[in-house]
Amino acid sequence: MARALGKCLLALLLLFGVQAEFSTDHSQEEVDAMIDTKLTNLDEVMQAVGFPDMRENPYPKRDWYDTQINRDTRCWVVFESDDHVNYRLVSSDEQPPGDSYLTHYGQCGVCSTLQDLAVYISNKDLTNPVRSCTTKLIGGLQRKCLRKLGFTPACTFIWYHNAHNTGSISPSGGCFGVCVRHIFSPNNIPSGTNNPCEPEPDQLVQNSDGSFGAHIAGPGPEAEDTAPFCVPCGKGTCCGGKRTKTGRCGNTINGMPACDKEQYEDGQYRLNACLQCDECRSGPVFQKIAGRTRRNSGLRSEIERPLAVDPIHHHYCVGRSS
Repeated sequence: MARALGKCLLALLLLFGVQAEFSTDHSQEEVDAMIDTKLTNLDEVMQAVGFPDMRENPYPKRDWYDTQINRDTRCWVVFESDDHVNYRLVSSDEQPPGDSYLTHYGQCGVCSTLQDLAVYISNKDLTNPVRSCTTKLIGGLQRKCLRKLGFTPACTFIWYHNAHNTGSISPSGGCFGVCVRHIFSPNNIPSGTNNPCEPEPDQLVQNSDGSFGAHIAGPGPEAEDTAPFCVPCGKGTCCGGKRTKTGRCGNTINGMPACDKEQYEDGQYRLNACLQCDECRSGPVFQKIAGRTRRNSGLRSEIERPLAVDPIHHHYCVGRSS
């Protein structure tokens, strides 16, 4: 029953919670050229981000977890010939030699391909097509539908794993209860007390393997989240008949809190509690494996966020002779 409910939430989450996308100043010719390119070192990229088998769920089964992401580097497209068809993805602090172009900040991942970039650029609003995909409650049909949007197979799988994790019940590391409550909420809510992104100073402890975890019993906003099922109630979530506190996040990125302060502090950039929960519980793994996000690619989204990087003009696929 819990699995079925989780799948239903997954559909509702992406039906109402997926951000609308804005096109940029790229021509259709440029987008078509991106689609026609071919990445030649996908296996190398997948290995580098710890995603060698795209079908295997990369989300840890443990409580809280730390995710190591190289945010100090940059991801470059390096074309192998003048026709700008075959290319490699290279993570490097400096621009690689040869016919190379910056495609996003941070380490390359499975969504760093130019084909996946074309999906983001060419879709002004992904809500309707993703809605159609997620209402198909069988995983294989969902992935097939996402592939039809243009995502590459590996990128499709990390999107699928991300959404499946968020749609899970709270004790499994997901956001079921809080997201049911916020299905119709706007992306940004300037003030509030339910902040699943907010860490607590005494919450994180170092594990024997050097990663960071939590001293509480389960992956939820507090110990009561180990109850078998959680539902929304009041301003928080009720787990096993007990109401939770305002929420807290024990996941970390590079040993630091997984969420930026503006995501949970009062102000124009504060996210609703469902998006906060997704950022905390699914965001770190997704960011590492996907590599490309709209923000680190210099592309805008409907969610109000502070500018992360300068706009990147992805004009590197057209204009070369064959």
